[in-house]
Amino acid sequence: MSGAVITGSFAMAGLGAYYLLANRHIDYARLFVTLGVIVGLIASIIQLYPSGDAEGLSPIQHASSSITLSLSPVCSAS
Repeated sequence: MSGAVITGSFAMAGLGAYYLLANRHIDYARLFVTLGVIVGLIASIIQLYPSGDAEGLSPIQHASSSITLSLSPVCSAS
């Protein structure tokens, strides 16, 4: 869900930047760039800490021996 917010906010900021370069809808362009960058930054921080890296590290910290065994290569006798 937060990936969609990040993508949408940077698309909005990009559209605002295009409008600024084309000198069209200047007031809305500034609003688009400002809101897009601020919301994109906040959503990126939320994606990084509470839901991103911490969720991936949590199972490894609590069940490190079983994950290590499941990730080790299987030796086959010939």
